Amino acid sequence: MNQIKELLDSKKNLIIILSDIRVIRRLKKELQNSVITFYISSAINQNQISKIQAERYKNTFQLDKVESDIFYHQYLKLSSAADLRDWERLFECMGELIDKWEKYIPERDSTEIRKNKIRDFHKTYIDNIQYFDHVILNHNLNNPSEMTRQAINIINYYQINNSKPRKINPVLFVVSAASGSGKGMLMESIQDVIGTDQIHIVKKEAKRNPKSEDRRDGMVLI
Repeated sequence: MNQIKELLDSKKNLIIILSDIRVIRRLKKELQNSVITFYISSAINQNQISKIQAERYKNTFQLDKVESDIFYHQYLKLSSAADLRDWERLFECMGELIDKWEKYIPERDSTEIRKNKIRDFHKTYIDNIQYFDHVILNHNLNNPSEMTRQAINIINYYQINNSKPRKINPVLFVVSAASGSGKGMLMESIQDVIGTDQIHIVKKEAKRNPKSEDRRDGMVLI
């Protein structure tokens, strides 16, 4: 909190990705008019979350010899059933393959936890809607330009209307959303619009160990 206040006192606008509603309440209470909160509403579904997880872990997915043999023989059975057009046996083999795949797929528990967190986070937002000033819609997941335009328009509004009594400059913008909703994509696209010479991205903090694919300046474990 002291670091945030020091940066605001130095006339810098801040953008923070923050999903802990307790901290958002504290910021709203202590900084009041200097805080503007965004909630990203995303069209992401469970299948897309599974694809994101698969993309994240595909390069680290390794099976030992026993596991490889299991899948090799399973695919031989599938191929045989398909060649013979034995759909009943093919259906049975697919069920066996899915059961085995779910056993060995990387971070399977993490994927299920992530799906539950998305549902829980949206409920948390609804229950605490009074702490959020704006909603950004991210319903075009492959193209962040629509989401970026919404964010830039809101930021420009406060820059143009900084004399309004409700909000004062400089401002702390808080971006809040569930996992996979587009927070990182939004931050990167905003950086491109505003200009890299006017933005400095600080290290990411999270309750997990750093990963090789973490972008920008890396990540600090809390």
